[in-house]
Amino acid sequence: MLITFALDNWKSFRDRAELRMTAVSAVRPRERLFFVPEYRMRLLPVAALHGRNASGKTAFVEALGFLRDLVLRGTPNPDGKIPVRPFKLESECLRRPTRLELKTFIDGRIWSYRVSLTPERILDERLTLAYERREGETMRFDEAFFRSKNELEQLRLIERSTRENQLFLTTAVQCNAVRLRPLYDWFARLSVLTPRCGSVPVEASGDPKHPLGEAVTQMMRDSGIGLVRLEAVRVEGPADRMGLLGERLALLGSDAFLAEDMLVRREGGGVVLERLRPILKNARGEETALSWSDLSDGTRRLLALVPVFAQLKEGVDGVFVIDDLELGLHPNVSAWLVKSVLGAEGPAGRAQLVFTTHDANLLDAELIRPDEAWSVGKSAAGASTLRSAADFGSC
Repeated sequence: MLITFALDNWKSFRDRAELRMTAVSAVRPRERLFFVPEYRMRLLPVAALHGRNASGKTAFVEALGFLRDLVLRGTPNPDGKIPVRPFKLESECLRRPTRLELKTFIDGRIWSYRVSLTPERILDERLTLAYERREGETMRFDEAFFRSKNELEQLRLIERSTRENQLFLTTAVQCNAVRLRPLYDWFARLSVLTPRCGSVPVEASGDPKHPLGEAVTQMMRDSGIGLVRLEAVRVEGPADRMGLLGERLALLGSDAFLAEDMLVRREGGGVVLERLRPILKNARGEETALSWSDLSDGTRRLLALVPVFAQLKEGVDGVFVIDDLELGLHPNVSAWLVKSVLGAEGPAGRAQLVFTTHDANLLDAELIRPDEAWSVGKSAAGASTLRSAADFGSC
């Protein structure tokens, strides 16, 4: 679970900004909070980032996606530049590093991870109580975390093979450093969805009548758009294309993803490609199949989001970050999606939702707690700022 995420000198954020998923004790209701007894801490299931166009909402989301991709994929080219994006309105910022840091709760402990980098190299990388890497210095490893002499010797070998434009975490997991795997796997469960994102990680059932599972089918019916279900029709593709789709699955860290009307999933060690057809019923109760082109842009957008919210509703362990949640949707549908994961019965699992929005109605006090609402703004210098509604006064 995400506890905090902070960034400094990233795109429109010149100065440090931090998103906190920890609950303010005085705020009610508390039933839907995640209680972490080991640290006497309550975590929020949702955070809503609101702001005007060009305020920096997308930049914040992209920072999370950038760090995830850097951890999972690394920098493929040994001499390649790291695609870091510093603040460009002041020349001094182009010369100083970008810093990203987060805290997560995984398997009973807090993992604090920090990285400082430029397009050319990693300057500083630290996983608290595990290791610290600084440019030009020998790495320090915590012997209480890495318990055996053989393990420490392996880490020294990994240190020497880690390129200056690559994270140690990435190289170590690729070399089977198992104690670091939980953090790597946490990043694999981090889903960052933007309007420009072409692939949405989903859970596939293998059932052609309910290809995304019955929970997704039920949410689709409940949405009021008139669809009964989706039907999957298998499509044969050339071997080279199927190989590329398999690589895409590996990069997403998922067993299935949705791209418009195409569902790509693993089956029996291979990759299966299926075309989804929306099914409606006419006045006589007869089912009719439509093509994806028969649907409006808003309906397509909703169908891309429903599988994500079905996972959130079921409490699937992971963090889901959605940029421009309400894009193409009726305000009531946007509110319905958020309400679907904020039931009064308390959290069903460890799923969290972070979303950006222009719709102030999604910040309604009946829906979102003050410590779940965040304002993204711009200073006179053109630098983005991030503030919690809980900081503006008493709650």
